[in-house]
Amino acid sequence: MPYNYLFDEEVKNSSKIVIKDRIVIIDEGHNIPSVAKDSCSYMFSQIDLSILNRELKAISITTDEIKPHNIDEIKLLYFITQAFHQLIMD
Repeated sequence: MPYNYLFDEEVKNSSKIVIKDRIVIIDEGHNIPSVAKDSCSYMFSQIDLSILNRELKAISITTDEIKPHNIDEIKLLYFITQAFHQLIMD
């Protein structure tokens, strides 16, 4: 089995891989840092960011359906994505 399956929770869970109380030997262990980095990375397009920004803006405006304690987090997320979007556009 490819060892990167051990680092991907979805693959690990869907394959019913259990490593608790097991000894795992990984060949080519020098590749683990890059596998870990890749598993925490996400690629998105400018279009993805625009869609997210538009949806967050819509959500932050229509606060009737949102619990009061979540609205500040949503507005902060909107602010961050808007700033990031502007950074990419410049």
